[in-house]
Amino acid sequence: MLRKDREDRLIAAGLKWSVLATSTWSDMIRELKVYISEHSKDGESWNGNVPTNYKIKSNMAADGSEMDEEKNLGRWVNRQRSLYHAGRLKKDRQKELEAIGLKWSVLATASWEVMFEGLCEYRETKIKENPDNGW
Repeated sequence: MLRKDREDRLIAAGLKWSVLATSTWSDMIRELKVYISEHSKDGESWNGNVPTNYKIKSNMAADGSEMDEEKNLGRWVNRQRSLYHAGRLKKDRQKELEAIGLKWSVLATASWEVMFEGLCEYRETKIKENPDNGW
């Protein structure tokens, strides 16, 4: 275990232990609901999944403070799934996620086409981030 004085020094130096740990539950649930509403327009139903590389749209937390723009909604959703499968996700959170349609298994929710589209989006993102290295 890390000594408290060392932890304090690291935090003071700007270290973030985890992108996931710095987001509040309410902020990320709000972002998930925004994602769902964007992906269920025109009567389409949400497939219960978020691509792993999907980042949040806004940087404003529910309390009006600024959130880190690099928050990754897809990774946060995957973390909730991991907690669920390990039996460590709080029951109220599990029920809230199930109520909005989150699927606990990605394989059960994503067709080959959906996964292929996600791969193509990921590839395009990586090319835009670093055009010299390619894919």
